[in-house]
Amino acid sequence: MKDSNRLQIKEWGLYLFVFVVCFLQSCYEDKGNYDYLSPEECAPTIVSELEESYDVTSLQQFVLEPVVKEDGDYMEYLWYIFSATNANLPNDTIGHERKLDYFVTAQSGSYRLVFKATDTRNGTSAYQQTSLTVSSVFGSGYYILKYENGRTDVDFVDKNGILNANLLKQLHGEDMPGKPIRQIYTMNRYCYTETDAEGNTVSYTWQPAYVVCTDEDLRIFHGDDLHVIKTWETAFMETPAVKKPQGVWGSGSGGFMMMNNGSLHALQGYLYSDGCFGYAFQTPEYDIEPTLAVGGSSYLAFDKNQGTFIGFQNANGTVITNTYAAGLSNVTGYDLVWMGPQPYSSTPSYTYSIIKSRTDNSWMLVEEYTTYMSMVGHYFINQYAIPADFGIHEGTVFAAQGGNGSAVIYYSTGDNVVHYYNPMNQTERKNVVTLPVGEEIVQIKPVYYQAASINLFLVLARVGDNWKVYTYELEGSTPDIVQTPVSTYSGTGIPGHLMYRDPNFRMTH
Repeated sequence: MKDSNRLQIKEWGLYLFVFVVCFLQSCYEDKGNYDYLSPEECAPTIVSELEESYDVTSLQQFVLEPVVKEDGDYMEYLWYIFSATNANLPNDTIGHERKLDYFVTAQSGSYRLVFKATDTRNGTSAYQQTSLTVSSVFGSGYYILKYENGRTDVDFVDKNGILNANLLKQLHGEDMPGKPIRQIYTMNRYCYTETDAEGNTVSYTWQPAYVVCTDEDLRIFHGDDLHVIKTWETAFMETPAVKKPQGVWGSGSGGFMMMNNGSLHALQGYLYSDGCFGYAFQTPEYDIEPTLAVGGSSYLAFDKNQGTFIGFQNANGTVITNTYAAGLSNVTGYDLVWMGPQPYSSTPSYTYSIIKSRTDNSWMLVEEYTTYMSMVGHYFINQYAIPADFGIHEGTVFAAQGGNGSAVIYYSTGDNVVHYYNPMNQTERKNVVTLPVGEEIVQIKPVYYQAASINLFLVLARVGDNWKVYTYELEGSTPDIVQTPVSTYSGTGIPGHLMYRDPNFRMTH
């Protein structure tokens, strides 16, 4: 029995050995029957490569259609962008199909554009990435504030000369109440925050801003896509008790100033103001004309009570003492006829004012150097007595060209003709621009920027209840104007204010 048992045990051991060997062998052979691929090898294949970069324009269509080898119902696609320069901006999903058909709503700037293709059968994905530069469709052209059907809207003539009528209605579904007063654009001097419906707050710094002021309302728009940032109800730290807007102005470095019901409100765009105008400056002793001249960080104004110039610091509203060069009289007892700057790309160097004496009705032209207005004062450098028999006394529309003793003052009496007064040699030149009979000149505007070779003369005219814009070239470096216009644009609505915007300009009026 013992030998028999031993034999059975040996046989069972042999069978077990053979079974294990066969099992291992079968496992080894079975493993060799499968091909194991990495996720990269299983992922979809994007056949067509995206280009290294794309340039697009806001509010226009952008289409891309890459080829994916595995395209089918089991594929999912995703397009998204994220800012390459502002980490505060969240990723933005712009498409869920293989073909991207995107109406560009992103702010102007540099982005990364990502295309993701996912095979839902195995959960693998393939990506391609490229650079995307978004430019504003509103970056270059003519803005015309107009009055139509009892309200204000904006017509925009783009760089290709195409009229985009009624921008506010187009973009927001409504225009603004009241008659147009002024508009202002600054490239990168506005900081603010926005909170969405879920309570998420995003801070935006050094943004472009476009401000429109009527005699009943004021709104702040983003300078790129013109979405509304602030309405009257949200544009102030404390909303004024009386709503009577009288104008808005901006400086190249100091934010904005607006006038409401005789009081000035400053907005330090680059400080922690949340993009709001501050409390009214305490100026009960002054009766300020609703027109300002812009300096680096302050504003030149005119007080009707004393009939003289005063200034205000943008930061705190401190009244600035005026400074006159030797030989110049410290003017007082005058009425302000007109005040305006020379053309400029950022902050103007010179401002010109026409004032009229309350004692003898004599007129004087005052030239002010306003680049560095400060507590030291506004530096007045020239005064010119305007001859009593000159036609400029009948002027109702004015503009300045040149500076530092080389200026001329263009003017129109509100008819269809432009003339100019040269204070240096005390002469006038008549009929430098003549429009068709029946057209009424509303605004004249020299536009000059040497670095960008821009030297234009613009005329905004009223023709019945419609507007026209004429653009002219100047005759070399002279103040004379080539009579044949370079271009002419027209639209419906009574014209109020013209602004020319160019990518080279840090700010425009």
